[in-house]
Amino acid sequence: MLPGFLKPLFSRVPRRASVPRKPGKWCKFDLVHALADLEGAENFLEISTASTGGSYRRIDRSRFKVCRRLAYCVPQGWTDNAPIDYSSPDLDTSQCIRQIREQGLRFDIIFIDAWHEYEIARRDFENALSLVRDRGIVVAHDCLPEGGEEACSPYRDGKFIWAGVSYKHYFDELSSRNDLWYCTVDTDNGCGMVRKWPKTHLYRRGADSDPDLVREWRSLGSNYGAAYKFYELHRNTMMNVVTVADFLAAERQPD
Repeated sequence: MLPGFLKPLFSRVPRRASVPRKPGKWCKFDLVHALADLEGAENFLEISTASTGGSYRRIDRSRFKVCRRLAYCVPQGWTDNAPIDYSSPDLDTSQCIRQIREQGLRFDIIFIDAWHEYEIARRDFENALSLVRDRGIVVAHDCLPEGGEEACSPYRDGKFIWAGVSYKHYFDELSSRNDLWYCTVDTDNGCGMVRKWPKTHLYRRGADSDPDLVREWRSLGSNYGAAYKFYELHRNTMMNVVTVADFLAAERQPD
């Protein structure tokens, strides 16, 4: 069962699966499929909740030898007609991660659509980094929120798709490390592409960002309203934003 504090929130979070796919507009699962083809990926993992993922059933699981989903905050009896391999009824994913490690699995692509509170997004990202192969890629959703109302924490009721503060953690983490390379594809609320190596010229290290920008950003701390306003001013620079076309063209080039 969901803990009491999550029940009213969970039931009201708009389902992304209901958002229609527009012609020419790439969705997160399109990028997963493209990466699978370009990388020759064999193993895929999604980390999400029953309300934030919304597209695992659209993943062509036949492309992969191993295709798994870890879903948390899953109410008893809930289904979206796609398999859940590792399930938790609440926010705790420790047993799920333990199962994966006991199975000796590492993944070529890991897609994260976290519960969008800061510490939960941080935990999911760190777990993904520990499970991805050295030449693999972590794809993080909701890195480019499109309005201050949706980029809030904690969740509040409203007629918007909640992106929370996953974007805040994303840049905090990347700008504090020198071993991760990233770019953010400007589609479907922002898909962050994170690698342990710079596969193409589009990737850069957050640690190489303008020190003054990073210092001012960090000074905002958990003032999420001020952080979103700062993000609006520096979005493309901070997040290293690229188009779908440029990202795919670069990925197609030989290593």
